[in-house]
Amino acid sequence: RTFAHAMQPLSLYLTSRTTEGIALGLQAAEMARTSHDTSFTMNSLSHLGLNLGSAGRYAEAAKAFDEVRRFGHKYGVLPLLARATSMSVGFHLNLFDFSEAESLALEARDLGRSAGFAPSVVSAGIDLLLIFARRRTLSTATPLLEETPAAVATTPGWHEWLWRLRMCQVR
Repeated sequence: RTFAHAMQPLSLYLTSRTTEGIALGLQAAEMARTSHDTSFTMNSLSHLGLNLGSAGRYAEAAKAFDEVRRFGHKYGVLPLLARATSMSVGFHLNLFDFSEAESLALEARDLGRSAGFAPSVVSAGIDLLLIFARRRTLSTATPLLEETPAAVATTPGWHEWLWRLRMCQVR
């Protein structure tokens, strides 16, 4: 039951049904806060943050991501903390806050590496490449231009389809 409540807002986000995703995300977050289930809490708050950011409700998205990141640090849920931190980069890019986006992407990549959670390393690497491209500082991207596509190739499944699309955008 908790898995479905945590994941449905993500499915709604991925299908651009953010109004529904926010409503269900708020319900899931409330349930999660009293559940004593770290995975449910980490997923629910992250998916709520994605939906809020997608709807342009940036201050609320920031609060959701701050809450999930505090929770993840407090309870040492490193793989899901890396994932949540990586997810929080997106709305900063929408706001052209490249400095905060870069800081979060670097943190997500480091957390992903320390937790052995490759999806966050890959996603954060792509985010960093996009940040460097938007800043026109491509010289800093050179090592990532080799490392990130290799990481995509060695992390099949997950979000490979999305990573390949995003790598096309980078190129």
